[in-house]
Amino acid sequence: MPSALPRKHRPYSIASLLAALLLSPGPFKLRAAETETVGGVPVTVLARSVVEVTNGTVTYLRIRPPALPAPSPPPPPAPEAPLSPEPQAALARAKAKPHATLALTATVYTRADGSAAVTRLCWRYGARDFLAWSSADWRLLRQLNDVETETHRFQYFPFIDAQPLAELPPGQEPAGLALFPVAATPSPDALPEYYLAGAEADAAATEPVLAALDRLHAHVHLHREQLAADLVRLEAEAAELARQAAEDAAKPRHEKVYFWKIR
Repeated sequence: MPSALPRKHRPYSIASLLAALLLSPGPFKLRAAETETVGGVPVTVLARSVVEVTNGTVTYLRIRPPALPAPSPPPPPAPEAPLSPEPQAALARAKAKPHATLALTATVYTRADGSAAVTRLCWRYGARDFLAWSSADWRLLRQLNDVETETHRFQYFPFIDAQPLAELPPGQEPAGLALFPVAATPSPDALPEYYLAGAEADAAATEPVLAALDRLHAHVHLHREQLAADLVRLEAEAAELARQAAEDAAKPRHEKVYFWKIR
């Protein structure tokens, strides 16, 4: 029996595969070494490949390992200004409270004019799922990140979307809509309210979260105008970013990607 594999089955080494790739008439083209300057660093180009993409090209350049400058040391941290006694006491009280996470899903059902008719709130607490209906426009509470109550401090993670009121599934209309009828736009001065779908025992099981909802509804009532202005500004900024992204995607682009072998 021969000691070597037949030639057609002989495995190739990685070095021979790379050599075959570079010497083959494939996308990477070898040429006389060229020198370019990238970010103030001179590099030697060994091979290049141009790939056609939408609205332009991407050129991949294999270069010799460059002599990169040593990274600058990070700046020293800025000294923190000492807190006055009152904020220090508030911070100490907050740290002493139990910390929990409030991941809350809010579906805002909107009228034809875009105003909020009712918000469906869902959350999980103590291995149980809960549902509440609110008259507050939960889009106004998108920017908060923590809620502190008398007994807890919650990290607040809202997942908020908006749907037309007509998309409210049949049979899921909240039984307590008489508290805040969706057909009429409430007065801006009206105190937002909510109710928990379920029995009194359900309320006791999620009391810490209900205390957080009380704080959030009070926040909407006290700062409605500022929250509404912030929402308009954020939506305008998002629309502008989307417009710029669409314009940038339509512009011709010719990019270069430099890479080298790491020893």
